[in-house]
Amino acid sequence: MRFPLLSGALLLLCAASPLRAEEFACYVRFPTAKPAIVLVETGTAANAAKVASRARSKGPVRQREHVKEVVECIHRLTGQFADPAAQRMFENLPL
Repeated sequence: MRFPLLSGALLLLCAASPLRAEEFACYVRFPTAKPAIVLVETGTAANAAKVASRARSKGPVRQREHVKEVVECIHRLTGQFADPAAQRMFENLPL
């Protein structure tokens, strides 16, 4: 089963960090929109969660929502989400 990513859009956020940048995938929830995966390039998983928390859903400007909750952030290349639905969503991303 495929999970839509907010109109098929993929959010990519970058954050400045004094550490070597790594790629993270964060599973996020919005107040009314469907859950999504936010890709972040930063130095730590904790910083990735902070950056992902500032993401907004895709759509018309007046309907965009801010992230309600960052559920989990993983290393994009080696991590795996604890929630099977989030893992399936991540595996279906067109990366």
